Amino acid sequence: MSNESDLVQCEVTGNWIPADEVITFQGKRVGAEGKAILLERLRSGADGPGALVAPSVFARFGGMFVDGIIGSIAGAVIALPIGFLILSMTDQGGPEPVGPESPTGNFLQTFFQFFASIVLIGYFAYFHSRTGQTPGKKMAHTKVVTIDGGPVAFSQAFWRGVYFYGPNLLTSALGVIVAILVFGGGREPGEEINPAVQGLLMVFIGVSAVSGIYAVVNILFALFDRSRQRAIHDRLAGTRVIRVA
Repeated sequence: MSNESDLVQCEVTGNWIPADEVITFQGKRVGAEGKAILLERLRSGADGPGALVAPSVFARFGGMFVDGIIGSIAGAVIALPIGFLILSMTDQGGPEPVGPESPTGNFLQTFFQFFASIVLIGYFAYFHSRTGQTPGKKMAHTKVVTIDGGPVAFSQAFWRGVYFYGPNLLTSALGVIVAILVFGGGREPGEEINPAVQGLLMVFIGVSAVSGIYAVVNILFALFDRSRQRAIHDRLAGTRVIRVA
């Protein structure tokens, strides 16, 4: 049996293991448990067994921007027909112009945000669990991995999306309900809003404010974590984003 003096630390997993179970790669010691992780890192283009390199801020948010456009378009394709169908069953689809400040426009915008959030959660869960890369991340040469550089499971990828878009999903869901109750159901302009609806409206405003603060703080976490760029949703899901070749 090996004594403590025969143990060395695997530079992939950090575990202490017998020296005769270690291989050396690029001057770094890798144990048996770390070999699979090492192979995955090499396939992903990570810079060696001990180095998962964070992408540039431009690459990180550039890929996120591309993915946001793709998800938003998909969300609009689904949301707008359903939104107009709901409007046709209420009094929201009245003769007023469908502008950004009209009741109809507000409803459609909120309904779109709701569906876009659902689509984006599924979009990221699917691509991150398959290859770690969405189309936007492929363009930006970035990839989502676990803390130790391994592949991300579907459940982990799903919850990562929920931690990112969940606050917006909750806010937009409340917004849809409030819009239907306030502007639908035959309510006349200037008519007093039901106290229960007023309470729900105040909850919506509060949740919207918290959601906005969360979004800003989430970005700041990634910006100030220069070595790993782990945002709040990364920390909660146990993931990080790395640069790949």
